[in-house]
Formats: sequence, structure tokens, C-alpha cells
Amino acid sequence: MSNSLVIDFSEDFITLSHQDKIIATNLSVKDFFENTELSCDVIKRDLADNNIYFADWCASLPISCLNHQIVTLPENVSDKEKMVFLRLELDKKLIGKRFAIQKLEVTTRVEAEQELCDYMLLAVKENIFKKLTLLALSLKKPVAAMVPSFYLHGAEEINQLRASVWLGETASEIVIWGKDNPLAVASFENNGDQIGDINRFIVDYFDSVDGLSLSKVFLFGPQMRDSALAYGVSYPYEIPEDPTRYLQYNLSYAPQCLNLINEIKLPNPPISWTPVNIGMMVCALVSFAFCVLSGMNYVHNFTLKRELIALRAKSTKYRKLLNEHKTLKVKEAEYEAEHEFYLNITKRRTPWKEILTDLSRLTPPEMWFDRLSANKNKLLIVGKASNVKDVSNFSINLNNNSKFINEALVIGTRDYEEAGQVYSEFQISTQLKSPTGKFDKITI
Repeated sequence: MSNSLVIDFSEDFITLSHQDKIIATNLSVKDFFENTELSCDVIKRDLADNNIYFADWCASLPISCLNHQIVTLPENVSDKEKMVFLRLELDKKLIGKRFAIQKLEVTTRVEAEQELCDYMLLAVKENIFKKLTLLALSLKKPVAAMVPSFYLHGAEEINQLRASVWLGETASEIVIWGKDNPLAVASFENNGDQIGDINRFIVDYFDSVDGLSLSKVFLFGPQMRDSALAYGVSYPYEIPEDPTRYLQYNLSYAPQCLNLINEIKLPNPPISWTPVNIGMMVCALVSFAFCVLSGMNYVHNFTLKRELIALRAKSTKYRKLLNEHKTLKVKEAEYEAEHEFYLNITKRRTPWKEILTDLSRLTPPEMWFDRLSANKNKLLIVGKASNVKDVSNFSINLNNNSKFINEALVIGTRDYEEAGQVYSEFQISTQLKSPTGKFDKITI
């Protein structure tokens, strides 16, 4: 796509990028979406004035032009089964038929012995897609891609969680990243406290996810002309070189980003073999049999000479019905097994409420926790106790009496003095047992 034109709608004014040429137009993004037909003529005039000739074009869109949804899917099933499950979870009014799927690798986990992973679905809003289609007709060039612009100012990949923040004149965007995975995205209108909105979003996100913390915030955008604005950020931050034009410098990479223009067809879910549906099928088969018998009896009464042929015909049809009945019983068992599979992946989850209740029950009265960290099937406990003996007894108590925790091991202790009192500071590493429990069966 070396001869592709990139049209960016992320800032207050539309930017054109073609090969090594970047043109900041005087056409505002707001005017384009409010008066598209007139704006198309302005864009064509800017292209002609700058001698830009291209084969196709790509739209770079801010978060405010996109819809997104997070869906959890099982990992140990085929791609087709994942798409069936996705159809059941998809908000069709929000996402529609044209969207892209980003697998969030860092969220892979095991719950109730089932490996799960989160997926982010991104789609262009319906009214935005219609406006861009009108632009394609006016330019007489196909739109090859519609991409999220936040991939172009994504934070540098590091092992810890980090955020990229785009501070514009009228709006701001924030993305929480895990490696190259956008775990959460948001867009804010400028209400005069952009940094305050950013801080609150980060706090709300990490309050909902235990054991995680933000390592760094990367700041970009036109508002970063004043670097003093960053002093209000409540987290470690970094401002790249020339942050006000960082996005423009990266527009040439837009065609390589996640394309939201493709239409995805999702398979229908399997037939629900409920007692009502099976009963209706049996009734239909019985009705068919009665019709056949009535017709044969009519023929038999009409002519005795064909009695033998009629009896043989009835015998053949009965055998056919019997074989069909056996086939249906086999299919019924197969669909029942598939139904049980979907029940397993949609209803069973690790019982954290019971785990924490059990842990509280086994904790000595003169011991407290400073931090609990969980990672898949491991749990790390950091805290303080009145003495080392309590720590040892607590570890033994977990191994012998906990329903959900085993392999408790004291990996470190040291004396800790506070207000003239000496305590024992400790770290204990444990394993989480696979949960066992009874779950209600869903009846469809």
C-alpha cells in the first residue's frame, strides 16, 4: 500500500499523509461530519493543490468514532466454536457486521479448569461509516482500511502495564496497554480538567482489577505544547520528542494497523435439542406414519391384488422410520454433549468469594495482610504477624485445613519495628486448588 493516502480524523483538523508528504488542512473534523458533501469538495481541492495522486486511501479514526466491546472466549476449542460463542455474546446493535477482533494475550487465564482469554472487538460507528462511504464515492477511490488511530501513538512496549494519553484541544483519549494489547480505551470531551479525567479513569480501571498497577503514562497531543500540564498526572510519565506532531509522523503506518472495514459472518449456534423440539419432531414423524398407513389402507381396500405390494411397502417404510429414530437418538446425545460443553464454558468460574472467606477463617487474630497477589493458580500473601511462630502455624494451617489453598510455603520473614513494637514481616507463596462445586444446569 505504498501509494495509499492516509486521511486522519484524530485531531481538530483533518490531516492528509501521502508517502513523505504531510498536509494539515483547514477543514475541521466537526465540519466534515456535519456537512460531508461540501467537505468532500474541500478535500479534493487540497489534494489537487498539493499534486497528490493515490490508488486507494485509509481513514485513521479516534476512539470517539468507534464502538468497542470486550468478550471472553474459551481457548481450548476450535476457531469455529469460538465464533459461535462470539455470536452468542456479541452486542449486534453496538458492533454490527463490520469489525475487527484483537486477542488480548495478556489476559489468558484458567478458571474452573477452563482456559479463557479476553478479546476486544472494535467497529466504526454506523453514522461515521456512512460519511466515510460518501467520501469514497466523491474521491472515486476505494477505501482500503479504517483503522484506530490510537495504534499509531501506542506506548512503547514494556513488560509492565502502561498507558498512552492523547491530549487534544477539544477531546482526550486514553488507552491502557499490556504489551501490544489495548486492554481498555476511553475518550473524553475537554471539560477544562483533562488531566483529572485521565487520573480518574486510571484509578477506576485498576480498582476493578486486583493485583495490577500502572508503570508509566506516555503523553502526546497538541495540548502538550505546555509540558507543565503533565505535572498533574498522578503516575510516572514520559513525554516523547515533539509530542504535538507525534501522530502525524506515524500516519504512514496506518494501513498496517487493525482494519475495521471487513465484514465478518458469524456461524449460527447449534440447534437446541430441548424436550419440546424433540416432541414436535416425534409428532411430525408419527403424523407422517399415519398418513402413509391411511393411504396404504385406502389402496388395499380398493384393490386386493396389490395387497402384498402394499404390505411390503409398509414394512419398508417402518424400517426406515426405525432407522431415522435411531439416528435422531444418536444426534440427540451429541447435541446434549455440546450443550453441556457450552454450559461449562459459560457458567463455571473460580469462587473468589469462598476463597477469601476460607482465608479469613484460617488467619490468626494477631496477623494482618499488606498485599495479596494472584496469578493464574498461584497466590502470594505479604503481611505482618506478632511473631515468627504465628507465621509458621498459619502456613501449616493453610496446608491442612484450607478447602482452596495448598502448598503454602514461607518464602521470607524479617523483623519489623513500628511504634516501639517488633513484628515479624513475612511472605507466603501458595497454590490455588482447582475449584469443585455444583452448578445449576441451564434449561432452554
